[in-house]
Amino acid sequence: MSRLGPDDISLLTDFVERLRVSPPCRVEKGNFEVKSWCNSERELWKVAADAAVCLTNSEGGILLVGPEDKQTIDSTPLCPHTDVTPQWLKDQIRRYTHPPVECTTYELGSLLDRLAENVASVIAVFVPKKTILGMHTTHSGVCLVRHEERCEIDHVAAGDDYTGIMLDNIFLKDLSRESLQWAFKNTIVRPRTPLKWRQYPRPLEDLLVDFNLVQIGNGSGGCVSLACLLLFGDNKTLASHTDATFLRITLKQKQNLPDEPYTVLLRQNIVDSLRDVWAHQGQVWSHLADVAPEKCLRELLVNAFIHRDYRATGPINIRLAQEEVLEIQNAGGLCRGLRPNNLIHGNPVHRNRLLSEGAALLGYCEKSGSGIDIVYADSVAAGHDFPHFEGDAESFTAIIPLERHSNFANFIARRARDFQKLESLLMVRRLYAIDCSDIEALASVVQRPRAYTENIALDLCRRNILTKRGDSVFELSSSVRQDIEHPYDPGQGMLFGDIR
Repeated sequence: MSRLGPDDISLLTDFVERLRVSPPCRVEKGNFEVKSWCNSERELWKVAADAAVCLTNSEGGILLVGPEDKQTIDSTPLCPHTDVTPQWLKDQIRRYTHPPVECTTYELGSLLDRLAENVASVIAVFVPKKTILGMHTTHSGVCLVRHEERCEIDHVAAGDDYTGIMLDNIFLKDLSRESLQWAFKNTIVRPRTPLKWRQYPRPLEDLLVDFNLVQIGNGSGGCVSLACLLLFGDNKTLASHTDATFLRITLKQKQNLPDEPYTVLLRQNIVDSLRDVWAHQGQVWSHLADVAPEKCLRELLVNAFIHRDYRATGPINIRLAQEEVLEIQNAGGLCRGLRPNNLIHGNPVHRNRLLSEGAALLGYCEKSGSGIDIVYADSVAAGHDFPHFEGDAESFTAIIPLERHSNFANFIARRARDFQKLESLLMVRRLYAIDCSDIEALASVVQRPRAYTENIALDLCRRNILTKRGDSVFELSSSVRQDIEHPYDPGQGMLFGDIR
């Protein structure tokens, strides 16, 4: 967006006219954003860079810097910072965003006529819609996206991205052509949001560059990132550089095998392991087929691959005790702000930014943190008990109980419309396992504040799914418990057929 067109000026003019009637707090929406001069230059570049990231990750837009949030634009004070100019602000936005947001900046007086001095000094920042396949982040690794009048966190990148390093003496020839072909051309992996790059067939090498997984023209050094090697590396190259994508599967009590557990080591890249699960083939599927709900298994494997610490050596450990538990453990504890008791609704934090982006663009995951929700929903709806998560500074472990309560699974299948909210499903599963529970315990189960949890519980009471006992204790209604434990069979009374 090096030059402004008539449409840009028209949008800006309309924005300014509305700000003359109403303060920014009533006008900001969609592709319009306003920030004051702030108390310091440091605070100013920070809020401007955050706003630029938010706008570019959405549809682009216009940021005005200067007006106060609750006053019209005509009351804008003169800029109190001597070094702040349009060029300074452009440079700061570029410096403190990643990849840099390329915006254009102007004094408002250079674009619109007949403005008072204070309004003319307002800085207009034109932010284009992103052109990269991935997402921009702020200087602190936060990815922001605009939703109506609010900028919301999409995900957080934790510290330096080790998977983004470029590898010496690793080239495109060291990648598995078969893995690349399947990842980019399969018709099985389909995320909820269609992938635009699929609509325009291009050479695989160009797509790798677009995904920032490969750099071209790197001289004598390697042009392949660690993330690219982890996703597509051939087995020989992986074995000589890292075993972090390998799977060590330990099985116990499998039919036709001795009681003693035995272990297999699967040496393959991330794409090949995920292909085994999505396509119901290969070594991973042969060992884990039908062990747990398929979506749940997919998400747990993706989570282990995407979030593990690749500075640590050693494969991902999968332990399977038939009809008891499935346990998946990977190196690397939970990132900042995340704990086992806030995983459902905590802001997603990505240790491996480039690897996460690559996997998301290929359709294996979303970067919104919905994977743990799917694990809970899929396992509980299938009749299993709640998944259990453990994390410390060194590792993260996911445990899925494999005992299945078929009556509960059948009940949820029959009445799926009643439990479209995950919180409702988790509450009913908890109260099915015990006679009753107070609201504090239910809030802990659904990982929500007490007031929010109580509103959901009261809604379930109105629909005769729960019954309230006393001030804050809930239980399953008698009709629902009866429906779970003794479901109505339309074939009853017709034991000897339809006698006429």
